[in-house]
Amino acid sequence: MGSINKLLIYFLLSSSCTWGQDPVLSQYFNAPLMTNPAFSAYGNKSMNVYANYRQQWIGAGSSYNTMLASVTGKVLKNYLTDQDALGVGAMFMSDLSLDGAFKSTYLSSNIAYLLSLDQDGSTKIGIGLAGLYGSRRIDFSNLTFSSQFSSHGFNTTLPTGESALGAMNDYFSLSAGMLFSHKSKNSNIVFGAAGYHFNTPRQTSVSDVYEQLPTRYVMHSSVERLITSNFSMELNSMFQSQAANNYFMSGLIARYYPGKFNEESDRKST
Repeated sequence: MGSINKLLIYFLLSSSCTWGQDPVLSQYFNAPLMTNPAFSAYGNKSMNVYANYRQQWIGAGSSYNTMLASVTGKVLKNYLTDQDALGVGAMFMSDLSLDGAFKSTYLSSNIAYLLSLDQDGSTKIGIGLAGLYGSRRIDFSNLTFSSQFSSHGFNTTLPTGESALGAMNDYFSLSAGMLFSHKSKNSNIVFGAAGYHFNTPRQTSVSDVYEQLPTRYVMHSSVERLITSNFSMELNSMFQSQAANNYFMSGLIARYYPGKFNEESDRKST
């Protein structure tokens, strides 16, 4: 996943775990395109590949299973200055719940541009845009509803009474974000803001405002500090809001570099 450190310890401190309609990953810093489209152009590498798998709990009963893969890369380098960057990215995500009865699939394409505000490229500002295709499906053969209960138990051949759930449509949504970063000899600061589903796409053909996917707003920041020549600490924070659901997460990463640290090394910048 981009630059790989020899030792990565992640201590997760989370609160206010209220979930919105979009899947949320606890290690969101390894899923940058879910956080901000502007991350498509961020980092020292020409290409970065990310993979995530989340199972909400292990054991009996239904749980949420989320799988994500994304890639970002820089393009048109010969037409830009050494300090600026134009990046593109793509993401695929699958989210399963109710023992697989409810399945969501997402595909996105992203583009971003980072502009250096000084000659050495230590301070940058950028914007990113994304288009997302979403598909949600329910396998009614794996579910039962109160309207299907009869004197002989549940009869799955009877109507479910859930016309909205049975009329779910594929949708396309638009997202955008901005990013600011500042890098010095011993520290790296990044913060940004983004919005997803600005066009509030309708998830079903039913004319109901509750069948629209609400806009998700995200604010995030990270501060990395080099403690010694081969040890650093990074504090990550993220706040997001979607409809009436608010979510805040903060985490700490400790990194150890076997050799003496230098700015040209494989340092992970997220």
